[in-house]
Amino acid sequence: MKIHKNTIIAMAGKGGTGKTTLSALMVKLLLENTEGPVLAIDADPSACLGRAIGMQVEESLGDIREESLEKFRAFQPGLSKREYLELRVHEAIAEGRGLDLLNMGIPEGPGCYCFINNMLRENLDRLNRSYPYIVIDCEAGMEHFSRRTAARIDYLCLVTNFSGMGLSAVRSILALTERLKTRIKEKILFLNRLKNQEEEEKALEMLADLPGEEFSAVITLPEDDGVMACDLSGQSLLELNADSPIVSVLKEKMQFD
Repeated sequence: MKIHKNTIIAMAGKGGTGKTTLSALMVKLLLENTEGPVLAIDADPSACLGRAIGMQVEESLGDIREESLEKFRAFQPGLSKREYLELRVHEAIAEGRGLDLLNMGIPEGPGCYCFINNMLRENLDRLNRSYPYIVIDCEAGMEHFSRRTAARIDYLCLVTNFSGMGLSAVRSILALTERLKTRIKEKILFLNRLKNQEEEEKALEMLADLPGEEFSAVITLPEDDGVMACDLSGQSLLELNADSPIVSVLKEKMQFD
């Protein structure tokens, strides 16, 4: 992976395969090897990315969406709806040192959200132009791709372990992005927590018949006791030792301008 400025990295895969961990470690490497700033977007309703990078948000875009629907019904002249929502989106961003965090929140509820979602998408497009590096931790169902709130991706990183459900999710995500004509520069497959060479070969065999699909890279990631230790202690993965096995592999595979 060659990381340039204005790069959007999206982590996708079935829940439990390690995509939030990899999202946090991507953020870590970007902070250590670029001038930033980095925007981390937690697009998974389980909202684990904040904990993984040691940050908290007070409200999500889902909260703002619900609040805005109520306010817009009795909106007074003055500040336009568009200006109001743009202001509220910026207020929802948790700020850190060289790193900001935005939480997308829960999927939409009942009622018509088309206007709100369109405005949120426009604000996300503006954010894309404001941050040279964006890392998105996507939910398992890829809802934000199906709603087209993430229409351009430089690196789509598909994460799976050696499980039928994990590999099936990779297939489904590839099919979805193809159907939606999502603009993707490169697709990278991360085979996470594979125990041995035999599991890697079998996983690749199971994905070999994908029609017309080619990954620019297939990266195998080892088990890392340090990741588990951080999770159990509540420590940020940004503090994971530089010589940890998984960080060492990622460093070897990433190049920075």
